[in-house]
Amino acid sequence: MAKDFLNSKIQQTSSLLGLDLTYFMKGGFWFTTSSVSSLVAGILLSALFARIWPKDMFGQFSFLMTALSFVSITALPGMTEAVFQASIEKKDAIFKDATKKVVLFSFLGTLILIGGSIYFFFKSNQNLAFAVFFASLAFPFSTLGSLVTAFYNGKKEFKASTFFATAANLFSVVMTAIALICFNNFVIVTIFSTWSTAIINIILTYRIFVNIKSLESDSKLIKLGFTLSGSQIVYIALDYLDKLLIPLFLGFEKNAVYFFAILIPLQIQGFFKMFIALGQPKISEVKSEKIRGVLFLKSIQLEMLITFIVLIYILACPYIFKLLYPSYHEAILLSQIFSLSLLYYPSNIYGSYLIKKRVIKWNVIATIIYGAVSFLSLLLFLYFWGLIGAIISKILSKIVQVVITQVVFLYITRKVKS
Repeated sequence: MAKDFLNSKIQQTSSLLGLDLTYFMKGGFWFTTSSVSSLVAGILLSALFARIWPKDMFGQFSFLMTALSFVSITALPGMTEAVFQASIEKKDAIFKDATKKVVLFSFLGTLILIGGSIYFFFKSNQNLAFAVFFASLAFPFSTLGSLVTAFYNGKKEFKASTFFATAANLFSVVMTAIALICFNNFVIVTIFSTWSTAIINIILTYRIFVNIKSLESDSKLIKLGFTLSGSQIVYIALDYLDKLLIPLFLGFEKNAVYFFAILIPLQIQGFFKMFIALGQPKISEVKSEKIRGVLFLKSIQLEMLITFIVLIYILACPYIFKLLYPSYHEAILLSQIFSLSLLYYPSNIYGSYLIKKRVIKWNVIATIIYGAVSFLSLLLFLYFWGLIGAIISKILSKIVQVVITQVVFLYITRKVKS
């Protein structure tokens, strides 16, 4: 009786909110588990770094991790979305095709990183030179985890997705912490951090390979993966460009301050991704003539939740830094301002629909506009205002991205309706 009563109340609330609460509670539990564990593990590891390493040393490590993320533009980042869509459509063979292409193209990133290693070697920075070299060897396998997650999420196997993602993240965090505490050596910490991720990704990818039964593929989705990769090059490059330019203009110490300023808001943003991952399969089921109203309602609901979280973070920020990062008090105001950029996250719901509609031409145009505004504002604001300028540039870029997404969405939905 109690179970029936609870189910009836859930159904009533679902009807009131316009949400499939049973689906979101079931999937959301696993996504929340993964997101919270990643958030906590990342914050604790960063607190350990803040207490053991000086700012200059951590600034170099942050620069290296940023360089690895920046070079991921060679690893066909758009293939993640192609695998996700293929998994929804039960075209599992695409996972194998996408993985092989990602690894192959990633070797270009390895060559770029080796070039960077040689540069630092002749600049007499031996630690950074050797660290970059060993990280470059792990690079082709470091991006495979996103394909694994996309594969399971597309099948709504959120439990498996959460378990593997959480295990991979915790394994990397633990190995990095062990290296940091036991060796406190820049090169060894880098090896433990990068190779732990690579090894666990290889294992998880192989597990999917041997279990794939369907032979159905789709060349159009692979082509979409290449196309999205081309457009995402701009977004990924701009996401990490600030953390590459700050060491160049302001030095490694300021880079460390900037890292801690944006760290927790970015961790929170990672938590928000679960709403997009959960909602995308449902968005695919919505009829085109109803999509405007449905997405508007969902974005408002998500905006209310995000606004509450941002307000809580702004109020708690000074106490968080006093507890976790006492040496980085100058990052508090920067972090509070940067957290405002999270308010624009619900626009990603509309972006997910546009990917589903394969609006390639508009995606290219939007990317060019967004890239130009973001790049120019970052250079100008960083040059004149330093770290606060970089923060303002990131917020401005988010506003531009929202405007572009809304304009394209309204155009496409009006065209579909007519």
